[in-house]
Amino acid sequence: MGNLEWDGESGLWERPEYREDRSGGLEGWVVDIRSKEMAKKWKVWTRWLEVVDLRMEKGVEYWGSERAVGVVRYRWWPRRVQNAWTSCILAPISTNTLETITGPLEDVAAALEVLVAYLEGLALDFKALVVGLGGHALVFKALVAGLGGLVAVEEPLVTTSKGLAAALEALVTTLGRLVAVVEAIVADFDGLVAIMELFATTFKVLVVAPNFLFHLPIHDS
Repeated sequence: MGNLEWDGESGLWERPEYREDRSGGLEGWVVDIRSKEMAKKWKVWTRWLEVVDLRMEKGVEYWGSERAVGVVRYRWWPRRVQNAWTSCILAPISTNTLETITGPLEDVAAALEVLVAYLEGLALDFKALVVGLGGHALVFKALVAGLGGLVAVEEPLVTTSKGLAAALEALVTTLGRLVAVVEAIVADFDGLVAIMELFATTFKVLVVAPNFLFHLPIHDS
């Protein structure tokens, strides 16, 4: 594509490397765009370059150009589309009009083939997207069914939990009554100990009394 110039004022230099896009065009960079307004004029002037993105970076030097203050990413149309457009618009109308437009029309047909191939690729991508969404729908349906089953399991679980709570309350009540019974038993045991102590005291008296009587002095009259 070489050195691109326009307007007689600003030179536009393209980046040395660029790549081919899916439609057969080329993507690259053009520098030394002084303003967005100038970029817009340049876009209209060239006709063949589609400005995709404009980034202004003041004071930055690009590829040896001290005047470069902006960068424009462009897409270069396929050469045959460019040739077809140029031929159809600028070719002089001669007496042999059919021969004049046959070549450009063939180029236009070739360009349309490129476009159709590109659209077919988009159609395949869209079909893959639809299939993927269908798979996601099946997964979501299974998830909803699983949640329904979970709810069905949860309901009897809640009922069982209520029954368990009632059983625990009854157990606590029973334990309270058991504690009361144990306390009564302990009280009775205290009474039994007191009775045993009384028996022991009485038994001690019974044992000591005969000994006392046996050792009493007996005086003869």
